[in-house]
Amino acid sequence: MKRQELEIQKKAMVERYYNSGMTVNSWCTENNIKPSSLRYWLTKVNQLDDAGEHAGTDFIEFSPLTHDAVPVAVYVGSFRLELHSGFDAQTFRDAVHILQTL
Repeated sequence: MKRQELEIQKKAMVERYYNSGMTVNSWCTENNIKPSSLRYWLTKVNQLDDAGEHAGTDFIEFSPLTHDAVPVAVYVGSFRLELHSGFDAQTFRDAVHILQTL
């Protein structure tokens, strides 16, 4: 298989993963793929993307509702999220899900 064909195949795999809404481990179990392989291709596809963006990336803006409250820090891997009083729970769930895929 040519390198370009392999990259196309792996990009399609990454898109199927992103579209599934599943965690890395769940998707890999269902698709008989090692999680380390999927994580490698998630990184590789991001590097191959000339624009630095792909369809599976979502950006979520977090803004504090008050500046007086002390935030709670939540770590997801090497990422830190600060939760302020009145944070939106669905936005938090979405952010954690996205960060778990990186």
